[in-house]
Amino acid sequence: MLSTTKRCKFTISIERDPIFLAGRYCKFSRNLPQSAWGFDGENGQNGGSVGERISNVLVKHFGANSSRFTPSGREDVDVRMLGTGRPFVVQLLNARRTSCLNYKNSSEKLQELANEINSDSRKEVIVNSLTQVNAKQALILNVGLEEKRKVYSALCYSKIPLKDDFIEKLSSKCPVEILQKTAIRVLKRRPLLDRQRTIFWMKAQKLDSFHFQLRLQTQAGTYVKEFVHSDFGRTRPSLAELMDLELGTVDILRLDVLSVELEWPPLTPTIALQNVKEKKEKEEII
Repeated sequence: MLSTTKRCKFTISIERDPIFLAGRYCKFSRNLPQSAWGFDGENGQNGGSVGERISNVLVKHFGANSSRFTPSGREDVDVRMLGTGRPFVVQLLNARRTSCLNYKNSSEKLQELANEINSDSRKEVIVNSLTQVNAKQALILNVGLEEKRKVYSALCYSKIPLKDDFIEKLSSKCPVEILQKTAIRVLKRRPLLDRQRTIFWMKAQKLDSFHFQLRLQTQAGTYVKEFVHSDFGRTRPSLAELMDLELGTVDILRLDVLSVELEWPPLTPTIALQNVKEKKEKEEII
C-alpha cells in the first residue's frame, strides 16, 4: 500500500540587516546626473551617475546584493556640488562581508573606501566623512527638508548694461518671500503647485557691463534657475523684478551649489570624541 503522505519541499533564505553608510559628496562635472536615468540602463551603467560612482565601490567591497542611494535634495545634471558636499546615505542590502565594521579601526577602513571612490581617473565625484550610521539616523537625512538652507553661486547675464547701484538694491531687498509655480522643466514628473520660498540674502559682484556673479542663500526647494530668469513669469518676484528690470532681462549661465546646511553625518561617539580632541589640540597650538 502506497503512503498518502506527499513530499514537501522548502526553500530557506537568510538575509542580513541592511547596512547604512553616510557621507557627503562633491560633484565637479556639469554632465553627470545625480541618479541613473534613461531606459534599459542607458546612462545607468559603468558609473553613469553620482549614486553609482559611490554605490558600486561599496557594493563590491561588502558583497551586497544591491544598494539604495539617497541624497539630501538634488542638483541638476549641469549644476556642480562644491564646498563640503551634499549629504547622502547608501543602504547596502544583504551585505555578506561586514567584519571590517566590527573593529575599532573601522573608520580607517571606511576612509580607504572613500579614497578608492575618489581615485577614479575622471575626478568628477569626491566623497568625504564616510561613516556608518543606523537605520534611525539614516531617516534624519530628509526630515524637515523645507527648513534647511542652501547657498548657491550663479553666473548671470543681463541683456541691458548693468547700473552701478544694482548690487546695493539686491542686498537691501532681502530677506524676500517669493512664490514659484512648479518649474516647467520638471512638470512632466511633478504636480503643478504654488510654492512659497524665502531668499535669505544675496550678494552680487559685477564682472562687466552685462555679467555678474550672484551668491545667495535660499530655503531648500527653491528653484534658483527660475528665480533668476522668472520661468516666463511663473516666479514672482524674480531677480529681474528685484533689480527693477523687465521680465526676461536677466538669465542664468551657470549654477553651483556651495553649501547644504545640515549637520551630517550624525555625530557618533567616536567622531564626537575625535572632534573634541582636535579642538583641544588647536587650542593648545593657539
